[in-house]
Amino acid sequence: MRTSDVERNFGNKTTWDKPFPQHFEQFLSEAAGAVFDNGMSCRAENRDVFDLDTDYDLVYIDPPYMNANGLGPDYFDFYHFLEGLADYEHWESRIDRRRKHLPLRADAKCVWLDKKRVCQAFDDLFAKFRKKHSSGQLPQ
Repeated sequence: MRTSDVERNFGNKTTWDKPFPQHFEQFLSEAAGAVFDNGMSCRAENRDVFDLDTDYDLVYIDPPYMNANGLGPDYFDFYHFLEGLADYEHWESRIDRRRKHLPLRADAKCVWLDKKRVCQAFDDLFAKFRKKHSSGQLPQ
């Protein structure tokens, strides 16, 4: 809980107070500035991590946040907009129109949301990519 009335330059309130076009222009500019040609063929995957092979130079893992009860947020329920953009081709058909906030329907029970399976899922994930570089920096 915040008790001080101070100027904030980050966080939800600052984000929601800024008009969407301003966010869009800022992030479009940042994204465009990150594009470069390294002369190599590159690809990004949007699939379940357990369906991927291990032949990658870099593995970025962004696991869900876990609360004190061992559960994480349901990304299809809370972050459905981002999930929809990531799977834009199927976005429309995955919207759950029975619910007011229009979340996406998950295709299957997610191990990351299952308190009984999440610890094993992490063990399996780390074992799968155990030979990949993990210091947070790319190898020289």
